[in-house]
Amino acid sequence: MEEAKALIVRAVEAGIYNDLGSGSNVDLCVIQRGKVEFFRNHVSKNKKMFSMEKSYVFPKGTTSMEW
Repeated sequence: MEEAKALIVRAVEAGIYNDLGSGSNVDLCVIQRGKVEFFRNHVSKNKKMFSMEKSYVFPKGTTSMEW
């Protein structure tokens, strides 16, 4: 079971590191006969080092809607 989890983690991490929009956590779901286990944030790398106190606010009309 641990070997299978490690394989899945490596596969998901490969996707994460090659797609910037994927996030940085690996969640697992192990399905066995009569049993389902969820492992949220099984692996969590590249954690945020900072966060913005305020989000950007752009007034209506700041950008053109014409393409």
